[in-house]
Amino acid sequence: RGVSAARGMKLIAGVVHGQPKVGKNGPHTLSRSWRALKGWQNLCPSTSRLPEAWPIWCAIVNGLVSLGRFDMALFICLMWSTYARPIQLMALKPEYLYSPSRVSTFWTVQLNPEPEGVPSKPKEFDVTIELDHAWWSRLAPMLTTLKGLPVGRRVWSFTYPKLAATVAKVAKDLGFDLVVYQARHSGASGDMASRKRTLAEVKKRGGWKADRSVVRYEKGARLASTWARHPAWRQSHAERCEERFVEILLHGLTVPRPAFTSR
Repeated sequence: RGVSAARGMKLIAGVVHGQPKVGKNGPHTLSRSWRALKGWQNLCPSTSRLPEAWPIWCAIVNGLVSLGRFDMALFICLMWSTYARPIQLMALKPEYLYSPSRVSTFWTVQLNPEPEGVPSKPKEFDVTIELDHAWWSRLAPMLTTLKGLPVGRRVWSFTYPKLAATVAKVAKDLGFDLVVYQARHSGASGDMASRKRTLAEVKKRGGWKADRSVVRYEKGARLASTWARHPAWRQSHAERCEERFVEILLHGLTVPRPAFTSR
């Protein structure tokens, strides 16, 4: 029926979790189930959501700011710029955000710090990423505000489900579907498309261990096709948001959404 094989994987994982004796190495292995899952995966190969061009994310930022969610808008910018996974950024504390110094000319984010005891998905600590996109220098006041928050507390007041629901609402208001995680893919694709980074640099920045993983998520060549799928009014709106991106975030000077939209 076209349902993702991930649903079958979750089902089997749940059974194995509840009944360890039926695990892959237990006395009662679910051999037929695993074989069926393999066939399911062959029929319905896994896919990842396509990346969106930077102007589209500027339109999302504009929509979030229009709702008064400057914090969520900044989160999206950080995720797009660092390729970080949502769970990594949600745990960010002010003491792990560093302003420019003799060591680095850019603001720097330290993800999965060792003192917190929570490694990244590839089991690494102290993932350090420079915020080297040009517009970060102009957004320094917002980063300074985050840096000034109480030590030891997370910088975000919202939960991830609330963020996901709000971003989905903003995208729906513009007539299309989008999820937060796409910002990770989109940042990598955008940097590759603009030749800001090499494939090796994208791989390191995103914490991908295998080249196959990078190829899966880095789809710089697909940005043009996904952009072309948006109607002209949405492209125009997104481009206006990109032009006023910094003013939107710093001063709340949002771009009105087109009154008439053909979805």
